[in-house]
Amino acid sequence: MGIRIPLLTAAAPIAGRSRSPYRRCALAGLLLAVASSVGALPAARAQEPGDSETATFERLFRCVDVSEDALRVQCYDAVVQPLADTRVPPEFEQDHTVYAFAGRDDYDTQAFTIEKQWRARWIFEGSILTIELRLPNGELVDIVGNQIGAGHGNTDLLAPGSYQLAVRAIGKWQLAVEPE
Repeated sequence: MGIRIPLLTAAAPIAGRSRSPYRRCALAGLLLAVASSVGALPAARAQEPGDSETATFERLFRCVDVSEDALRVQCYDAVVQPLADTRVPPEFEQDHTVYAFAGRDDYDTQAFTIEKQWRARWIFEGSILTIELRLPNGELVDIVGNQIGAGHGNTDLLAPGSYQLAVRAIGKWQLAVEPE
């Protein structure tokens, strides 16, 4: 059902299309602005920092060389939509929210420290969600959230400390960490 976009490299330009370094620099600046505006760059993610941005920019640069306008737009949309899914809507965060995350499917947050007892609150639009509480080294502490089907929920009260959350899901979710 998806569109097959050929892999393009700097050594293999499409006939009739030039590869201007100025065009690439301008595009990189534009894409950086778009990625920043949708919250993609500062967001925590499962991959190592830098890996996701590099892969995203490589996919976007491949879109530049798609000659047919409709296919090029579809290529860009396929790259940008997952970035848009990582935005945390302002109405989800409350005054006492100290960390907020959003995404689709599996996701590991960066480690965070919280000095008071706390809860995690979520909204889920999918089929299954599990939230794992982990130590910063990745060691599993407990399964603190579990939900089948769309809806919302929150964890029991959790102890202060340094943790990370591992979301295992099929679907779109939002997650907030809030002290009690």
